[in-house]
Amino acid sequence: MNPSVAEPKPVGLILSGGLALGAFHAGLLKSLAEDSSIRVDAIAASSIGAFNAAIFAGNPPDKRAGMLDRFWKRLETDALPEPWSRPFQSDLWHRLEGVTSTLMTRIGGVPGLMRPAGLAMDKTGAGPGLYDPSPAVATLSEMVDFDLLNDGPVRVCICATDVETGAPVIFDNKAGDRIGIEHVLASGALLPNLPAVEVDGRLFADGGLSANAPLEPFLSSERDLSIPRWLILADLFPARGLRPRSLAAASERANDLKYATQTRVRLSGLIRERRLEATGEGSTQQGTDLLIVEHREPHEPSRMEKIFDFSRASLLRREGGGRKAATAVLNYIRGADPESPAGLRMHDLNERSHISQEESMSNIEDRDDEAASNRGKAAEGGVGEVKGSGAGAGGGGNPEDYDVDAPGGSGVGTSGQSSPEPVEGDDDVVPPTEDSPKG
Repeated sequence: MNPSVAEPKPVGLILSGGLALGAFHAGLLKSLAEDSSIRVDAIAASSIGAFNAAIFAGNPPDKRAGMLDRFWKRLETDALPEPWSRPFQSDLWHRLEGVTSTLMTRIGGVPGLMRPAGLAMDKTGAGPGLYDPSPAVATLSEMVDFDLLNDGPVRVCICATDVETGAPVIFDNKAGDRIGIEHVLASGALLPNLPAVEVDGRLFADGGLSANAPLEPFLSSERDLSIPRWLILADLFPARGLRPRSLAAASERANDLKYATQTRVRLSGLIRERRLEATGEGSTQQGTDLLIVEHREPHEPSRMEKIFDFSRASLLRREGGGRKAATAVLNYIRGADPESPAGLRMHDLNERSHISQEESMSNIEDRDDEAASNRGKAAEGGVGEVKGSGAGAGGGGNPEDYDVDAPGGSGVGTSGQSSPEPVEGDDDVVPPTEDSPKG
């Protein structure tokens, strides 16, 4: 080995559920796969995050980005094929595409993922559901080498929910579990849309019903100590958002909060748990730095039904947001202190886009108008400008969404900068911000 070439830094990922919003994960994963300074050693995931994790870990490093791209292209659901829709590219057209795609998904399912249960002669699953996941079985069989996933270098923890007890259950390929198609399907079995899946005599449903972002395998005091110092939480539902001004916006915000607050409350408890661990007598364990990035798109055309919007334009916007998040993550890690004291430190890389509670509604409206104008300008160049750039329509690709400065820059919400003050007497642990849910 050339001594002048630095070893890639190991990182772990925590991928939440969110169905079509998972294109954000794809952008993040593809960017990390293309960067030689980073090595993904572990992934914990629920729902669509489990699909992305399986494709990533179940392919050789040089095939991962391409296979993720192939997977998400297969899921595209548009009223018009791409060449035919090109003359109509505009912000209004993208919104219409999003609503149309949602309706098409609800009526006809998603190519390569699910089909209406009423049309299925031979169904997959162990219970009732609106859709049949048989297409997902074929997709996973084609795109994932499960022997590589189980025996390869990446630790994969997939979360599903026991339907009868309500308990979250983790399937861990490095703890004796042989992860297969049935485990991925179980993690994504969002009742009542998809049927529950039976695994070893137990009935499982979507991991997001109990742990939409499975934090515990990598963050609890009972974690495997080989887990990397740097962990990236990619949450598809934002904890903060605009004040809703319509019933559609209110229903979307309620759905976001249902999942995001679940994650933040559990994270608050883990922070306290790790604080106690760090102050324990003789504690010499490596600390954990958790970088939080969120998918944010305040102008989703389908609102509460956005998780069913598989339109090409929406998927490209979300992928662009994931790539922008990856840039923020990489810049932060590269400029961070090499020392890692015991404890759990939170670095919320979304802080720069948070809206202050004191901000007036008129300022919010001005920001909405400006964002709409920017999206219209981006749309003039066509959807192709959005892919891989993090720019273009929608908050998911907004350059203001992430602190892209390395530590010591002008960002907020990161330790050593304008982060919340640590609890007195504990310099190792950054508690939640004062407006975060209190566990």
